[in-house]
Amino acid sequence: MHKTQIVLLISFLLFGLNSNSFSQVRLKGTVIDSKTRQPVPYAAIGIIGTYMGTVANDLGEFELYIVDADTSRVKVSSIGYKSQVIEDFPGKPVIVALEQSAVILNEMIVYDLYKEPLKVLRKAYRSVKKNYLTEPFEMNVFYRHYCKDDSTYGRLIEAAGRIYKPRGYSRSSETPSNQYQVHLSQLRRSFDMSLLIKKNFHIPIGIGNLMPVDFVGYGDIRKALGSFLILKPDSAFSLRSNYDFTFNGTTTYDGQNVYKIGYQYHGRKDREVSRTILNDYHQSGELFINQDDYAIVKAENRYTLFKTNYHVIAYYRKNNGRYILSHVIDESENKKPNGSVHFAHIEMLINDVKIGKNKTFKGQEMTHQILSKIPYNQDFWTSYNVIKRNRLEDRIKTHLERNMTLNKQFFIKQQQELLLHDEELNNTKAVESFIETDKEHIVVLNFWSAASKTDVVAIKKARKTLSELKKRGITFLFLSTDGEDIKPKWREIAGLPPFDGYRHYRIGSKSSLILQNDVSISHRYVAFYQGKPLHLNLPLPSDPEFKDILDNKISLLNAESGKELVDMKF
Repeated sequence: MHKTQIVLLISFLLFGLNSNSFSQVRLKGTVIDSKTRQPVPYAAIGIIGTYMGTVANDLGEFELYIVDADTSRVKVSSIGYKSQVIEDFPGKPVIVALEQSAVILNEMIVYDLYKEPLKVLRKAYRSVKKNYLTEPFEMNVFYRHYCKDDSTYGRLIEAAGRIYKPRGYSRSSETPSNQYQVHLSQLRRSFDMSLLIKKNFHIPIGIGNLMPVDFVGYGDIRKALGSFLILKPDSAFSLRSNYDFTFNGTTTYDGQNVYKIGYQYHGRKDREVSRTILNDYHQSGELFINQDDYAIVKAENRYTLFKTNYHVIAYYRKNNGRYILSHVIDESENKKPNGSVHFAHIEMLINDVKIGKNKTFKGQEMTHQILSKIPYNQDFWTSYNVIKRNRLEDRIKTHLERNMTLNKQFFIKQQQELLLHDEELNNTKAVESFIETDKEHIVVLNFWSAASKTDVVAIKKARKTLSELKKRGITFLFLSTDGEDIKPKWREIAGLPPFDGYRHYRIGSKSSLILQNDVSISHRYVAFYQGKPLHLNLPLPSDPEFKDILDNKISLLNAESGKELVDMKF
């Protein structure tokens, strides 16, 4: 082949590759009802023949990044409507008008459904292995979490990553969370300006809260409904004794009839439960089940627990004959005694699925340490499929950008997380070293939180007891479990009497000291001597037993050593 021909061939190949790159498009549009012209919320928008896709927001708006627009076709589906296929991508926003679909059922079938709706649910769960992916699979996910106090938004978290389900839907589980491994690759977070952070109630990220919403993952209707109860089902738990099940009619999804089965919790009759708790707890919901294959295509659950209202929804869509989780929503609303309302919205989109084992997949624990290492890359988000924010949610940007742009907050938040982890880690190492090197004194660790009025008041009440024991040769280390946002308050309290007479360390809520000493509550006292545990569960200083235990330990150690323990001055 001549040199000229080789050059032409290479040019042709390069031209071909470049021309393919121009087929990448971002499809934007709105899904509406063809008759009422109202938005169709949460419609599924998927590339046919793949698991790639997105969902419309609650105003029907969507954006979908399509890698190969020349050969791709996009299907838009929603419960109660006929699906529609988009084959041309005009480069401008499209209006997808879905037509409502009607259902006609045999009267005998309807009668049976009204009579025994629970049978439909049980058959649906018996059909899980037939309908859903049972082999290992990996989901690409987009996560969004925002909250607001009354009408003011307080924080925003968005993340991209992968979730691996090594056994697929082949096994049932008491908690679907145990069947998943999570690995986040991108993270962007604003500053937390919500009221809850002032009480140190906010977890760093809530992606783990979404896994229990996967109703199919339980593999059993009894486990699925029971997982949201205050007391988990025991061997005597009966669905018929605790729930009313109803047939709520039919609808359609993607050209197939769908049963709507409702349920209502009416209180336990097989086990004694506090009447106060029962009166405060409510649960109801609806499952949408395909008439032909008995696959669950949507599960909705509402429950009230400790004056907080929860609303969770899971959507599933079908590809190549098997169903997969496509969209999860978890919303909560808590009304405060002063009339204010804290609202939280968490959702996750599954925008692609890869089937097969991944032996190298490593899950993450969502700690400050892990989150500090997850990067924020502004360019990454330009071509990643997310759920489009609606016009109301756009107020997040307005509210949170009062003093600084969100983009700048995303960068600074990551740097803060790195510093936070380093500080807490260094303080933890300092305490561990102190315990190991002090061979002459009993060292008592006091785990407490400046955000807890109970902890602060208890320490103030115990000032006399702590002072007396300090004089007898006991060294007290006050270990704060507070996060970075409570740091100013912690510093303020630590500098006031009686706190100012002791050594203070802020170790955070994920310190190895907390795990090693099994600290399940913040205000707890643990004693060491010469680097070894002396008493791992001391009562509070307000309890006379606290002083008696330590007095006895001091007397024994004095007798063994032949000398008095001496107080360490700070």
